[in-house]
Amino acid sequence: MRIVHWLVPVLLAIMCGCAAKPPTAQWPHLSGAVLTDQGAPASLETVVAKARSADFVLLGEGHTNLCDHAVQAQILEHLAQTGHRFSIGLEMLPVPAQPALDRFASKEISLDTLEQEINWRQNWGHPFHFYQPVFEIAARYNLPLVALNLPRHVLVAARDGLAHDLPAHEQAMLPKKLIPVHPAQEHALREQADMHLAMHTAGPGAASAQGRPVTQAAQRFFLVQALWDSTMAEHALAGRATWGLPMVILAGAGHVEHGWGIASRIHALEPSATILGLVPVRDEKDFARQTGQPALAGELMYVYCAAQHRSRLGMHVVFADQTVRVTEIIPDSPADKAGLHAEDRLIAAGGKPLATATDLHFAAMAASRAQQPLALTVQRGTQILHLMLPLQ
Repeated sequence: MRIVHWLVPVLLAIMCGCAAKPPTAQWPHLSGAVLTDQGAPASLETVVAKARSADFVLLGEGHTNLCDHAVQAQILEHLAQTGHRFSIGLEMLPVPAQPALDRFASKEISLDTLEQEINWRQNWGHPFHFYQPVFEIAARYNLPLVALNLPRHVLVAARDGLAHDLPAHEQAMLPKKLIPVHPAQEHALREQADMHLAMHTAGPGAASAQGRPVTQAAQRFFLVQALWDSTMAEHALAGRATWGLPMVILAGAGHVEHGWGIASRIHALEPSATILGLVPVRDEKDFARQTGQPALAGELMYVYCAAQHRSRLGMHVVFADQTVRVTEIIPDSPADKAGLHAEDRLIAAGGKPLATATDLHFAAMAASRAQQPLALTVQRGTQILHLMLPLQ
């Protein structure tokens, strides 16, 4: 059975003689391709060979990006097919899920019951079927699975300075050495803090006018990121010691890009460890941003998958070439009831033009705060339609 039949097509293209960054016209045709830092598409054999020689391979993802998940599954499958033995580390699951993962690995529980056994919905929330191919590969090739993260309430307690109130077994989950955010990462985290603040206040630009709240929000982002990455690095090293195997880690792109996150902590704790990171990039501008500075730790390659999002309102949208295109509508969902169709192009939301995921987020947040449906302007063929998408 093909494990990725439900995922978008992936082209791990084999192209030769391409030493420079791809020209603009080529980008839309590179979906799923792994690129070097010079922009040359790398063959699957090259990627697998590099992965086989690394102690840790970090596969970054946008959690709702189906292309990212497809590339992860293909790399895991081909790496296992070569006979390479490795464990799979998961950002998605907290340490208390480990006993259930071990029972799954020993065939005591099946894939049909795994989602419930690991309390997936509460621990992670993104659809389990996005990650199901990973668990299928682990079962087929007898690969150990390792939970790397903190339970949410433990993270919150540590963030708020209340870790001392936790029971001893939960305090033991916290990193023994909290490695602070590297200065090079602070600017990116500050931008995220500004965006989150703006989305909950008056829209784009609101945060920049409020110096003190931004500073507090940024500091919380710094601490949470340090807790996440320090914890996952320590548990990754512990997992490698337990199983005596290299590890492939699945984690959000923010934990992989520039070698800032998990890789830099692994390197700090074990300088001899060899690390390969695969970072998702969404367009040429993002590729230039990612490759504009050297990796803080390990070697990096890049996976081109256009930005996309599967909304809980029942639509899957792809952001590419300054357009927002609907690729799927879930039957009987709010998006379906609003009259949206697959292949519709979203032109505006809340009366403002759409080009990026951020534009759509801000428009949805504004409509939600006003307790109103989201007004969408849609191009369907030669028609321009005005639809109302309920958010409640």
